[in-house]
Amino acid sequence: MMATVGIVAVLMAIAVFGLSPRYADLEGAHQELVNSIRETRLRATVKGAHFRLVPLETSYEIQRLQDADGDGLWDVDGSARVQDVELPPGVKIAAASMGGLDAVVEFNTRGVMVEPTGGAAEVVQLTLTDHESRTRVVEVWPSGQVQNESILGVTALGALP
Repeated sequence: MMATVGIVAVLMAIAVFGLSPRYADLEGAHQELVNSIRETRLRATVKGAHFRLVPLETSYEIQRLQDADGDGLWDVDGSARVQDVELPPGVKIAAASMGGLDAVVEFNTRGVMVEPTGGAAEVVQLTLTDHESRTRVVEVWPSGQVQNESILGVTALGALP
């Protein structure tokens, strides 16, 4: 009888801590961000246009771009709908490149990440943070590869405290 009560108590503790709605919000936002990056890259290759993911504070936008004047710089396509993805309440997003600057994720028609100014792309780190300062980090490499990681306590690009 004592063993049964003990097992039930352990299972209930796992259920209570494992299903915290706020933690689930962060995890869900993390997985949705990874999926959005992968989808953005796929759309760039399939549609033959540049696509850009722009992190805002509590959301991010996915924009289709065009090079209407042929100067090699891609601007937002005014005829295409901008997709706005809202993060769950209490979850914020920030982005930084290797140089420590604010960053966006832009893919060219081959699915390779490029800088909006036309320069060589750097690794971009997108950090999701909830109201309890828990973080989830996603890195996007110039090759277009998405590194889906959960790193706690990230203070700078790739640096642990």
